[in-house]
Amino acid sequence: MRHVAGGGHIVVAMGNAEDRNVSGRTEIIKPVDVKPVVDSLSQFVVTTDSVVVTVRLSTTQRARRIAIDWGDDQYDTIWVRPGLPVDLHTHPQDDPLPEGTYEFRHAYELPQGGLPFMRTFLVHVENADGSDDLRLKTVRLVPRFRVIQYRAYLYLLEPCDLFDSSSELTIKQSVAGETVRVWHWEPNSSFYPVSTVLEGSQFAVELTTETDLNAPEYTEDVTVSFHFDESDWGPDQSGRHSSTISRYGLPDRAGEDVDAIVHVDKSIGGGCEIRLHYDREATLIRPMPSSGSGWPVFEAARA
Repeated sequence: MRHVAGGGHIVVAMGNAEDRNVSGRTEIIKPVDVKPVVDSLSQFVVTTDSVVVTVRLSTTQRARRIAIDWGDDQYDTIWVRPGLPVDLHTHPQDDPLPEGTYEFRHAYELPQGGLPFMRTFLVHVENADGSDDLRLKTVRLVPRFRVIQYRAYLYLLEPCDLFDSSSELTIKQSVAGETVRVWHWEPNSSFYPVSTVLEGSQFAVELTTETDLNAPEYTEDVTVSFHFDESDWGPDQSGRHSSTISRYGLPDRAGEDVDAIVHVDKSIGGGCEIRLHYDREATLIRPMPSSGSGWPVFEAARA
């Protein structure tokens, strides 16, 4: 078989030379029109937050279809304007997507280790006139976590003074170097341990796994401290417990409990031990709309 180009058509000679001489048959294959790739968007904005990417695009003409290949085997395709009911038993109108602004969101899976990661996705707008608008975009995502430290429990294991069954304890809680709570506790009992709850000691912080010190998403590790002072008799005595909420290893901290013994030392007249217990929980922040919220969304173009 031989291909001969000429006259804007592809001429394909069929069969052997003898057949062609006898029949003189040829088959002409007309070229298929190639869809033009155009710049038909007045707005194409991509933003990221934690593991979520948001694409906001504004069309300048009617479109038949808008599709996004997110690069992780997930796809979003619309051919009917968001917010309209879809009847699968009828054919969509010829140009179902009017001129306007369309917004899509997609949440990527957290990679192993939870460190910042890169993703590439493709946006394809198929316009009503047959042209295509293609946008290939690579983004860097910085996972963001919310860490909750639940309220703390105290267990005084023994009196803080040798000659007195009561104790006067002042407890200060500091987060990132700032005192956030102060409590005064006066346990008086002949039976130990004595327990109490530090109401209001719970708090929440947000951390990212960004490693670039100059990046706007970078967050410092958070140090949490409890300082104990006992001053009911003789020289004051004190003890301290500190722990760090680190941005490293956050995906592995779905549940974490801290149990520590704090030694409240006193040079004269004894000392005591306090058991301190609290729980922490780290969850990945995924700023996605709730199910059934009608995502993607559409805003009609202004007249």
